[in-house]
Amino acid sequence: MIKFAIFYLLLFLTFSNADQIYNPGTSGGGGGGGEIITTVTTSVSPYTATATTSINYINADTSAAGGPITVTLPDAAAAINKVFHIKKLGTLGNVIVNPAGANTIDGQATMTISGQWSSMHIVSDGNNWFIN
Repeated sequence: MIKFAIFYLLLFLTFSNADQIYNPGTSGGGGGGGEIITTVTTSVSPYTATATTSINYINADTSAAGGPITVTLPDAAAAINKVFHIKKLGTLGNVIVNPAGANTIDGQATMTISGQWSSMHIVSDGNNWFIN
């Protein structure tokens, strides 16, 4: 059992890198079945997310940017059930999370992440965005 766990861990690490985490799947017969379960990007400038992007984690490095960074979310109607994790890495400025158009985040026009290492887990219901 321990050998299997070590093998699976090594297999998982083999298919992982800084940008993507790969799940090799559990289907038998060696036929694959794996999928990318999350993608990470680090931004040092304004970042616009799209409804079709595979990026789930957005790290905003305000120190490298030298100040605040705005992350703009896609229209909630085009991103039903889409989830983003937005995290502030730096110490300079804030991360301003701005929904597209007339969308809101928990009823607010924008949200601000001010503390270093603070984050927001946000999901679309098809009408607006909600912090989860």
